[in-house]
Amino acid sequence: MMTKVELKNKLKEKIEEMEDIALIEEILGVIEIENDQVYVLNKEQKKAIDKAQKQFENGEYFTNDEVIERTKQWLGE
Repeated sequence: MMTKVELKNKLKEKIEEMEDIALIEEILGVIEIENDQVYVLNKEQKKAIDKAQKQFENGEYFTNDEVIERTKQWLGE
């Protein structure tokens, strides 16, 4: 198991290697949650949540049991 210092160093290295600005922003958002305990959603996230809520309200969802059954069928079990 890595020490806290080793983990922080590894995280710094990985962030330095990243090119995807959106991913870097997401990571920063996650880190800021720990400090501020407030997470601000971006437009795409709000849109996705609104869509999911409407789908749920319209009965457009699967229960956990249905998902398990569909997965078994898809896997041929």
